[in-house]
Amino acid sequence: MLTMSFFTTLLGSIMAPKVLTALGSALGLILLDFVLGVLLSLKQCQFDVRKLPQCLQTGVLPYVGALTFLALFVGISPGLEALFFACTAAVAVKYLADLKDKLGEIFTGIQLQSPVAIKTVSIPAAAQEQPTQAPDPAGNAQPRAPDATA
Repeated sequence: MLTMSFFTTLLGSIMAPKVLTALGSALGLILLDFVLGVLLSLKQCQFDVRKLPQCLQTGVLPYVGALTFLALFVGISPGLEALFFACTAAVAVKYLADLKDKLGEIFTGIQLQSPVAIKTVSIPAAAQEQPTQAPDPAGNAQPRAPDATA
């Protein structure tokens, strides 16, 4: 039975660790973006399983294929290594921006409250306009009764 360590060992023998790390990071961002895209379409009630292959064909597989292809041939030339890291950085920046946008849309309308709540007291406008009476001889202020016309 093949295990994940077998694939990790196989890829580690083909690719340098820094290439493998960069490729894995970029593929992780692509996968996370895909999952968030599905969640966003579900939230907006626009999910259509028939559009899933088209999304994979245009938004996922070209990036995965191109980065994997470049990663396999990085050891041939230092120029390919520079090209791989430049492409990986560009793809990572693109998907980070997409993730930020999707997370913003998914969590729109959610209001998080502070664990420390500060209660505000609002004073009605009618109460603000009425001055209090002069203090009585004991020093206590007596509020004025509200007008019956209000």
